[in-house]
Amino acid sequence: MKKQLLLSGALLLSMSAFSQKQTHLFKDAKVVEDKHFQNAFSKANMDLNPSTTANKAIGPVKEVSTPNSSSSSSASAPILNNVWYRISGSGNVYGFLVSASKPLNYQRILGAVSFIQRKSATYVVSPAGDSNVGSIVAYWAKNDASTNNLASWDSTLIYADATNAGRYPSGGIWNILPGNANTDLNKAIAVGSGPVTTGSGWVGSWYASKSLSLTPKNAAGPDEQFFANASPFNSATSPSMTKHDFPRYGFNVCDNGLYVAGQKMNDINGTTFAAQLIRGASISKGTFNSGVMVWTQDSIIPPTELRTDGSKLLGEPYLKFDPAGINGYAMFIGMRAGSPVGSSNRGMQPIVYKTTNGGAAWALVNGIDFNAVTPAISQLKNTMRAININTTVEAPWFWSEGIDMTIDANNKLHIIATAIGHASTHVDSMNYLSTWTTEEYHWPHVNTARPLIIDYYGDGGASPWNVLIIDSLDTEGPSSTSGEGGFVVNPWADPTPNNSVSSDSRIQITRSYDGAFLAYSWAETDTSITTSSAKWNEFPNIKVRAFRTCDGTLSTEPGGFNVTGATGVLAAVKDKAYFHYMSGEMKAGASSATSATFAIPFSVSSNPLSEGINPVSNYFAMTHVGFTFPSAACGSTITTGIASAKTDASESSLYPNPTENNFNVRLNLSTANDIAISVYNAIGQKVSETKTNGTIGENNVSMNMNNATAGVYFVKIKVGKTESTKKLVVQ
Repeated sequence: MKKQLLLSGALLLSMSAFSQKQTHLFKDAKVVEDKHFQNAFSKANMDLNPSTTANKAIGPVKEVSTPNSSSSSSASAPILNNVWYRISGSGNVYGFLVSASKPLNYQRILGAVSFIQRKSATYVVSPAGDSNVGSIVAYWAKNDASTNNLASWDSTLIYADATNAGRYPSGGIWNILPGNANTDLNKAIAVGSGPVTTGSGWVGSWYASKSLSLTPKNAAGPDEQFFANASPFNSATSPSMTKHDFPRYGFNVCDNGLYVAGQKMNDINGTTFAAQLIRGASISKGTFNSGVMVWTQDSIIPPTELRTDGSKLLGEPYLKFDPAGINGYAMFIGMRAGSPVGSSNRGMQPIVYKTTNGGAAWALVNGIDFNAVTPAISQLKNTMRAININTTVEAPWFWSEGIDMTIDANNKLHIIATAIGHASTHVDSMNYLSTWTTEEYHWPHVNTARPLIIDYYGDGGASPWNVLIIDSLDTEGPSSTSGEGGFVVNPWADPTPNNSVSSDSRIQITRSYDGAFLAYSWAETDTSITTSSAKWNEFPNIKVRAFRTCDGTLSTEPGGFNVTGATGVLAAVKDKAYFHYMSGEMKAGASSATSATFAIPFSVSSNPLSEGINPVSNYFAMTHVGFTFPSAACGSTITTGIASAKTDASESSLYPNPTENNFNVRLNLSTANDIAISVYNAIGQKVSETKTNGTIGENNVSMNMNNATAGVYFVKIKVGKTESTKKLVVQ
């Protein structure tokens, strides 16, 4: 079935067909209270008590029979390699509910993919006394250069505690040698983090690491750390840690260490806003020292409007750093303090912080201006009903069909999300929204008012944020709450309603290592195979589309490539791409001035019963996709396979590297431009800086490191308005 509305970059240029809002669509909208924020941890709490069904065999008790998807709404021919296979099992699906966590990661230097998960029902932990469904296992596989597939996986246990059970794991593989020069997986370590339960409440957080070569593989290593959310909050290894909860958001594996966001709150086990009292985010950084990860912590407390009970209008944090770990952004969905009443900016919207020194300091930056009159913002508002006090004002609410973010080659943040409209902007009524038809959809689902996937990108500086419509969705996630929209057709609606979960669009974004290209993914269902052709995401397939940073263009595949719906895809995955993850980095392949090929790691987790409380299988593919672009606006092709202009900071190099004292920065410029070079140590302190006027042709800028101690440094190179950060090793 063809999509009824395919959106592309052309919408940013011409949208005359949508310039007039179809107000008749909104007359019969029903205003309801949504419990999404109040029950932010309700699904997490399902996973408190280790399930007695964790060792239950997966049988065909309620196997979902899926009609054949026509998959005609998106292209699939340029998918060059798309072999799916089962890699592991997990005790249940609850650990994969949050698409903003990052259990799946690609390590470029090692050429390896990792997947951090809770153990399967059959995984044997040693010693047996440590075994429970909260044991955390790292799986990994090295890329096979001859086939570009990942043919075999290995695993190692990184966390096991009979009392403090691990949940919601995020993590990856960290390359411990300076300069990322190591290519031997045996010299790398698996690292992860997440919350901890004793079965009756959330009691703290787990952090763990283990060398991939350490044996026995089914026993945890020496680096298991537990941080209680009651005093004392630290550990002997990491004495500077402070009170925090749920370190599962945006796990970043960087050259200078690891970063993960958690929550700062009064009581995670509270049942009201006032009792939970969410204040902000913890930013934990791990650095390797004498065989263990030493964790330190900072916090970000954003200014927000308050409810009348004194609680903040604030949601969960998101976190992204560049590969060097120098430039980063933290983001919350909340109502920023001072948002004017009656303004489109008064809603649950991004509150963004930025760091340019590895998290040593964070600055609150300008937000997205939804009062701006642009074609893309107008089209977004056309999908929304106005607020109750002003029929001319729509207030976007960033709605969780999946929210994700990354950083491009120009150090711009990209926030990708959908949005619905607030029904009210009163501080105590922010969770009221409009629904449509007896199905209680969150969008009208007609040609001018469909769920829009939008990329908001910028740096929060003087220039306004760019707003780019990526595509529209045919379907939305069914509710996991009995009596709400879509529950009756939700494949993951459990016979015990309180155990029910839902797999929505899970919108995500990835980048090439240098940030020159990005790719978006989402999951939706062809409505020709849904029950009664409804707009519920019953039988999802993963779609992908790409973005080219140098000119801000989308690839020429509106509707996206269908990764899992193509003929020949593994039956357990086709039309069943539930709870998918996409790695935060993709592997670059061949490219030309108008095309680029990337290998993108994906995972899918499901079981034949579609019951979250039962064991699930985890499937994986290193999908190779060939994207095309409408023009050759980015200049010539370079040897790394990335199309890029030759005049920016990313085209620089350092020599000698490693060095014992001085080094040079070499740049080739096609136009004269200002050059600024700054050198930072591993903890983000600036140790050297110089500025010069660049000339056409080759430029060599000498930098003095005579007083620098041996170690890893990061060199930020700015040419005009472009920036790039490179690693320097001083011996």
